[in-house]
Amino acid sequence: AWTPSQPWQPSYKPAVTSQPFLAADRTGARGRLGRWWARDAGLLRTSAWSLGVRLTGMLASFAVGVQLARFLGPEGFGTYGVVVAVALIVGVAAQAGLPAIATREIAVALDRKDWGRLRMVLHHLPRRVLGAALLLAAALGIGAVLWSAGGGALDPELWWAPVLIPLFALTALVGAQLRGLDRPVASQGLETLLRPALMCLLCLGWLLWSGT
Repeated sequence: AWTPSQPWQPSYKPAVTSQPFLAADRTGARGRLGRWWARDAGLLRTSAWSLGVRLTGMLASFAVGVQLARFLGPEGFGTYGVVVAVALIVGVAAQAGLPAIATREIAVALDRKDWGRLRMVLHHLPRRVLGAALLLAAALGIGAVLWSAGGGALDPELWWAPVLIPLFALTALVGAQLRGLDRPVASQGLETLLRPALMCLLCLGWLLWSGT
């Protein structure tokens, strides 16, 4: 019997435990993590590959810059910059905005399953860009010949600019087509990694062949 001098004690002890709640919380967190990973795993992998490609391309570009500055000297390196700038500017004119159109049209064709339209974009646009690039390169070459015939000074290395115009224009277009085909890593590799990597290998090959 309970008396006022004794503290009150309940006649039962509720079974309070946090284990079921902790287990449910862990299960819920694990489920949320699994759903998040299933939803965003592809995006995370693509982002990681894209970051790796861009960092590798930056390192390759830095290595090319160091090699060219060492081999060509200040005057030759300046000539190289002029050649690349001219090729890039004329290459942009040869593209005529078609890379952006190619990305959009490929995405629309894939969404609508219009395979004829997709083949047209993949095969017809490169021919148009190549034709425009060749015409502009020929016009630039003819202008250089007329300039030289008129007594103007022209470095022999500048003749590489017309050669590089079709390469730069087609590289930009193919990269845009790869983006439309949902290949962003391959597109970035083509635009930011392949060109400096090839230039780096050419410089190393020249170093080994010449022995200087």
